[in-house]
Amino acid sequence: MAELGRKQRRASGRVSPFQRRWRVTRIACTLALGGAATACGDPPPAPPLGADSSAALVVRSPAPAWEDGGAWRIAEEPTFRLALGGRDERGRPPVTGAARTLDGAVFVLAPDGWLIRHAGRQRDTVPLPPEAGAADWLEAAPDGRGLLTFARRTGHAADLAADGSVRAAARLLGLAGAPQPILVGALDDGRWIATAIAPALPRTPGAARDPLLLLRYGRDGGPATVLDTLPGYEAWIFLAEEVLDLALVPFGRFSVVQVEGALIHGGANDAWSVDTRTADGALVRSAVLELPLRPVDEAEFDAMLRGRLRADPLEAKAEVASGTFEELPRPATAPAFGRILADPAGRLWLADFAPDGQAATTWTVLDADGSWLGSVALPDGLRLEQVGDDWVLGKVEVDRKWQVRVHSIER
Repeated sequence: MAELGRKQRRASGRVSPFQRRWRVTRIACTLALGGAATACGDPPPAPPLGADSSAALVVRSPAPAWEDGGAWRIAEEPTFRLALGGRDERGRPPVTGAARTLDGAVFVLAPDGWLIRHAGRQRDTVPLPPEAGAADWLEAAPDGRGLLTFARRTGHAADLAADGSVRAAARLLGLAGAPQPILVGALDDGRWIATAIAPALPRTPGAARDPLLLLRYGRDGGPATVLDTLPGYEAWIFLAEEVLDLALVPFGRFSVVQVEGALIHGGANDAWSVDTRTADGALVRSAVLELPLRPVDEAEFDAMLRGRLRADPLEAKAEVASGTFEELPRPATAPAFGRILADPAGRLWLADFAPDGQAATTWTVLDADGSWLGSVALPDGLRLEQVGDDWVLGKVEVDRKWQVRVHSIER
């Protein structure tokens, strides 16, 4: 699934790439719940941070199973290439998400809410049904025959057949005191898995890390069940124009979650460790890789910070004046991984953390039992969207034009 750090930052409308623009005073007063303005009360009930691990299996891997010359490779030349256009006037690429179904058809979600379908030699455009809302996220459905879509602004989730018809739809409503939930995926029984940040109040200036709620919804939506609480984003709270505000720390840690069948994988990327939970949130396994974290030097940190400033100079002006940038924590190492994908055999693919706007060039692969297999390098610039039995699907920008490609996995 798509990366949670970027998804959550976009959860509440327009968000600066540098800041999570949730005014503390706004959170403390009202939040939209079920389409109505509701006074925020106590934080939503949640289990303690981290599920009980006493009965969980711990799989430790001191070294990869793949020996020299035995690693998988991704073919440089694609077996399929779908040419798209360049970025629009708002700087958005022509592909929001991409997915491939079991029959080999490739689907692309465009930012204007249309589905581009390429099956065999035929290419057509399918409008999204009203139940999908203004969808801006796409993934193959658990059965491989349909598609999942999600609209981050409104919480509309849909399970669509390959022809665009609706198999199931729901609106994922937020909990009191928490922003709009973000869809992670669907279990094989059709129930939805999402996450939502639970702001800790009251705020005080300094380092902060809000809890991230792991939520389960019924097939038709309904009230959320809190399965667990994970560590959220490393952030810095500061005073700007007499209002407390919050900035995400460059190279800060966060939690990553992926759904596979009846299981939920993920956890905080503070270290190379991935927890596996049942659909009820019970922790059944922790996969631990004895891999060091990559060091981050000052030049890398400053480059990531400058990129965020260029993306939103107006937002940055106030923070520069307040000295916020000078106060920001500077992590000595990068997070372990930035995304998790699962293939049909239950293997987990962990993307090495990549700074804002960059594609992960290396993915670490875990076997279905949680053991460490090794690493796979991607063709230059390929942004992985899906992993199949013997192929990967991704998007890439070439000469300012975007393509969706399928590459073979060579074993």
